[in-house]
Amino acid sequence: MTPSASNTRSKVTGNTWLTGPNWPLVLLAFAFLTSSVTQAKGIVLSELEVDIVLSEEVQSALDNGVTLNFTASSAQKRQVLFITWAGNKKAQQFALSRHALSNHYLLHTPFRSAPKSFSSLRRALDQLERDSLALFRQTAASQTARPITWIHRLNLDIYALPSPMRLQAFWSQDWELDSGWSS
Repeated sequence: MTPSASNTRSKVTGNTWLTGPNWPLVLLAFAFLTSSVTQAKGIVLSELEVDIVLSEEVQSALDNGVTLNFTASSAQKRQVLFITWAGNKKAQQFALSRHALSNHYLLHTPFRSAPKSFSSLRRALDQLERDSLALFRQTAASQTARPITWIHRLNLDIYALPSPMRLQAFWSQDWELDSGWSS
């Protein structure tokens, strides 16, 4: 075997692309895939407001007895160079359901011992929006001696759905209710 043939073989079979001049491209691709730029679907979260819009499929499931579990999360924003991630999370669960006999919507929150009843879905969603926004503001106000940047997220917990519905929820865009991380 000639020396040039053996060098070609080691370059093809070895992992020299990672140690060679291509490592900045790998780092750039990793940063792009882990960036915090997300497209909000169904839930819009800004500094002053939260707006939840349920798709017809999600609203139909709620009206047919499926409990929707929302997670309001606050996390410290961590960043090294151009890579950003969420660290030290604080989360609260909210459960929204429909009571079939009274035709009222019930909102279960962690800071109330009994669920709150609402005559319309819009009123229940408005209360969920207010409670999650109050939680985000409370977290942001709890500053320590060093400055901390908090990011917030509100999303529907698909893993809490009944098992027959989970697969459909993972594949359908109608179930993607997530605000993404925003400050």
